[in-house]
Amino acid sequence: MEVTPLVYVVDDDKDFNIIIERKLNKLGIACLTFTSAQLFLKKLSSQRPSACLVDLHFGNQGNGFELLEAIRLLVGTEIPILVVSLKSDTVSIAHALEKGANDYIVKPIDTEVLASKLTEYIRSQQLVENSLPFFEVPNKGAAALVTIDLQIEEIDELGIRLKSRHLLPKGMMLE
Repeated sequence: MEVTPLVYVVDDDKDFNIIIERKLNKLGIACLTFTSAQLFLKKLSSQRPSACLVDLHFGNQGNGFELLEAIRLLVGTEIPILVVSLKSDTVSIAHALEKGANDYIVKPIDTEVLASKLTEYIRSQQLVENSLPFFEVPNKGAAALVTIDLQIEEIDELGIRLKSRHLLPKGMMLE
């Protein structure tokens, strides 16, 4: 018998909470939403979810970076944290990951992207069915032709800085 995963969502936008709860329910995931960081932390201290989705902006309640630190102090690395934010700049993403986030999703959230990211941390049959397809990467030395959109941002004595909508790991070799 499959246990239904539980995800906590903390975002001060009530409309977003309604939308994300519906998306998660369609993926076979139970959801508790919080508009208050304090209530979220109180619940987190008494009941552990399968994962947490955390917004970076809380109006007058502080910021999400502080909340990430508070979560990690409370539960360590036991629970995966996915930041969900309108901020898409590399500084915000890097800072969130440094403060303890496992992953980062930019709003508005695409259901397939959400499902694919969550399958790294939790399982449900609906989640697996809604994930993006997985394509095996060729072994080292195997010839492959990959087409990606790139823009040159900067060229200097240290190399070339590229910008892309694709996730490219730092230090990736391109020929």
